[in-house]
Amino acid sequence: RAVAMAVTNDVLLLAGPPDVIKPDDPLAAFEGRAGGRLLLLDKTNGRTVSQIQLPSPPVYDGLAVTARGIFESCTDGTLRCLRPGGSKQQAVESE
Repeated sequence: RAVAMAVTNDVLLLAGPPDVIKPDDPLAAFEGRAGGRLLLLDKTNGRTVSQIQLPSPPVYDGLAVTARGIFESCTDGTLRCLRPGGSKQQAVESE
């Protein structure tokens, strides 16, 4: 379920909690305990370019893209930066 979106010249970014229901914890995805997902979709054909598991889903409209990376404001109170060309994530506690 996408709760945050952003667009670049080439891709559409969608982020949110996974659309799954765990039998032992049916509200986990809704309440942020199931982490999050970030999908990068090709703008020309809609195919998935990349999918990234996130420790926490974004807040509503909590996604931004700059030349330096993808920034996600998370429901767990952190700000994450995904840098282009690498898989390194940096988490910074928000104030």
